[in-house]
Amino acid sequence: MRRSPCKNIVLSLLAFLALASIPRAHAMITADEIRQDRRNNQNCFQAHLLEAIHTNMERKDVYADLTNGKSKTITHQLLLAERFGLIMAYYFDVRSRPFQKKGMTIMCDELISPRPVPVFQIYAAPRGLVPEKFMPADGSGLKKELKKALKEKGLDEVGRITQAKLDELAKRPSFNCLIRNDLTTIVNTARLAKQHIEEAKRLGIKSTESLSLALINRVIAILPMVDAIDKDAFEIQKAGVPMICQDFPAASPAL
Repeated sequence: MRRSPCKNIVLSLLAFLALASIPRAHAMITADEIRQDRRNNQNCFQAHLLEAIHTNMERKDVYADLTNGKSKTITHQLLLAERFGLIMAYYFDVRSRPFQKKGMTIMCDELISPRPVPVFQIYAAPRGLVPEKFMPADGSGLKKELKKALKEKGLDEVGRITQAKLDELAKRPSFNCLIRNDLTTIVNTARLAKQHIEEAKRLGIKSTESLSLALINRVIAILPMVDAIDKDAFEIQKAGVPMICQDFPAASPAL
């Protein structure tokens, strides 16, 4: 997915402005503080993204060396998306706080920590189905299908459609890794939503339903962009550099 230099400059400036609006304590948070936040059941969405940023920053130069610089654009896209996402993550964490103060784990259970990633591999032969050309997960079509399912049939149908797509993608575990990671978040959120709603009812507090739906809608909205990044990574992954697939714990399933 090529972008003009002008567009890249604009996006970089927007990312800088977005990060400038994040409280300094969160912008300067360390890896140890991120893990402590998770243990304390707070700021889990921000922790999720900050952990991913740490991983991408740690590995970007290694990938650039392994791919003769071909990975740089992909790493840039990932970091840009994650840094933009911190603004939305802050919003979700604020909304989650009243529930978390009551002992609920909403927004922490849904988002898998990216830190326990697999052991880094310089080379990994592609597993399962290895297509000649990139086979998209059809992020745009899936976005429309899931939005319609959520509106007309609810969370159970969203979970069913998403799990079916994950089962399809499992046949080519070395590819489509970023969208697989995000689809796992949708499945987790759809599965946990009813449990959170029932727990909130038991505690006598307001329902968590709108928060769960907001998270699902947020992830659904970015599926086309995620599919495009997977396309950019395809040739690198096919050559045996498991970028993205080994950088997220839910990105590449075992056969």
